[in-house]
Amino acid sequence: MYTFEELSAEPVHTFCYLIGVLKEWPLKNQITADFFTGHFGWLINVEDQSDTVWETRRRCDLTRKYVLPTAPLTMTPSWSPFPLASNVMPEVLQHGRTDDAWASAYAIFNPVLKVGEVITLQFGGKQTSFETPVTDGQLQFENIHAHHFFWLLEMTIARAQKMKKPIILAGLPGFGYQDVLDQDLIGESRLRLLEAGYLYPSRAPQGARFSFLSDPNARAARKEEMERLTRSSPVFPPPPCC
Repeated sequence: MYTFEELSAEPVHTFCYLIGVLKEWPLKNQITADFFTGHFGWLINVEDQSDTVWETRRRCDLTRKYVLPTAPLTMTPSWSPFPLASNVMPEVLQHGRTDDAWASAYAIFNPVLKVGEVITLQFGGKQTSFETPVTDGQLQFENIHAHHFFWLLEMTIARAQKMKKPIILAGLPGFGYQDVLDQDLIGESRLRLLEAGYLYPSRAPQGARFSFLSDPNARAARKEEMERLTRSSPVFPPPPCC
């Protein structure tokens, strides 16, 4: 379901996704990929720049009315979480995508993980079998972003089951993964997100950011790219003096 290659016109591009509990279903004719991802540009500003917990919860219609996020908008390098989500949550209630070259997609799931194994125990001389949900130890993750998504998903499922609500996953190619690694949310913002109900306060796995910051080649490549963008930016003459 909705691999990165299916959604992005470029083989190397940032993918941005939102995972959370669907607090309330939108109207039937509103439920489209654009309905969810169309708020991303504003939501990222709300998450970054709000001054209070109240503003974080109330300034974006998507999170105020419909979605309780597990994490702020999460960035990955050319990886989509939809195939993994549909593999471990087989009960898809609804899904869709746009037909753009850089396509948005969404999927709504029943918050139940597929069965990982069946455990048989003895009680009073009788055997009783239990189906247990799949765990990260039973899965093979292709990268740190897949493992991080499953970690977020486990928390989302626990919350959704408690609230008796479905799970929403929405995403699209866009925004800047390297920017997230170079400068993540500051400490005060991370604390504000946690107080606003987020379960994880960063846009990328901490391991990914540590690897980037400790890799001199990655840092040098990032510096070169920023200098290139600066050189290619238009230069405007100063305004005339009065």
